[in-house]
Amino acid sequence: MLGIKIEDTKSFMSKLLIKDTFNAFRTHEVSLTTFATFNIDGKLNSDFYDSDELMALRDNDYALWDKIKPIMYELIKGNKLPHSFKIVLSMLPDNAARIIHNSGVNINPEDVAGLFITIKYENETVSIVTGTSLKIFTMDKSLEHAWDSTFSEFLKASGIPFTNV
Repeated sequence: MLGIKIEDTKSFMSKLLIKDTFNAFRTHEVSLTTFATFNIDGKLNSDFYDSDELMALRDNDYALWDKIKPIMYELIKGNKLPHSFKIVLSMLPDNAARIIHNSGVNINPEDVAGLFITIKYENETVSIVTGTSLKIFTMDKSLEHAWDSTFSEFLKASGIPFTNV
């Protein structure tokens, strides 16, 4: 688990809410407090889709961030900053498997429930915490370290200045 403080909140918010930087992440949950509190469960409702659309989703159980972020942007935009928000995102399973393979971690990708980030905004500050979830028990922390390193590199490559906390 890695704790991160974002150094440039305005630039980060642009990359989160306007640009495509986080589009390939799955959205697990969103809680946003402005004039009211809004909660979004990112779990897809399979009854909403026809069979062709379900096939196109390729067994993805959660909405991609690019489908949720316009809603978030609409709720946030305006003259007043939000009071707070919390967003839980995860890597797509194919990307998680690629991270496992590229890092040489000795864990079966099917045993990984998710590689997560939790983004929090409070008191005009953005922080991110990384996390891993496994379907098996292991004392091995190599996947956690690989995810922390990969996500740090993602932030650097995306031009997002940060410090570890």
